Amino acid sequence: MSKEISNIKPSEESPEAAPAPATAAKDSTGIVGMLGDIAVMAVVAFVVSLGAIKYLPKTLGLSGASGDLPVATIQFDALVREQIVSLSAQVSSGELAVEEMPKRSSAFTAALLEKLKARAAEGKVIMRAEAVIAAPADVPDYTDQFRSELIADGLLKPSGKK
Repeated sequence: MSKEISNIKPSEESPEAAPAPATAAKDSTGIVGMLGDIAVMAVVAFVVSLGAIKYLPKTLGLSGASGDLPVATIQFDALVREQIVSLSAQVSSGELAVEEMPKRSSAFTAALLEKLKARAAEGKVIMRAEAVIAAPADVPDYTDQFRSELIADGLLKPSGKK
């Protein structure tokens, strides 16, 4: 019996022992694959946002009354855009030198980030309003409050619109 086993050469192995060829992976490249990925990400973001807004107060043991919600929003892009438009208008009118724009922008950004950090230290989760798809009506929006504070600090010039 040992003689039979030793006589088998590697080239004489049975065809059943050969590994099966791997199947080709589905090609998901291109525009169709990208659109599919974007759709999946949008659905996941929507579900996560709704879950955070609905269940976060319950998870943290809050009643969910208007002032108790740990989640708030801010129209971040609108505030930044408003500041850029304001600085551009000041430069156009000669009220501000072009060289001052970066310094003013940095001061504005630092102040806005400090205000956001202060709210976070109070236990608030601040979300970009532009990224929130749906939220209850009692979720506070800090945009107007931040705008007023930035104007009072001299970091944002009041615009004619509200």
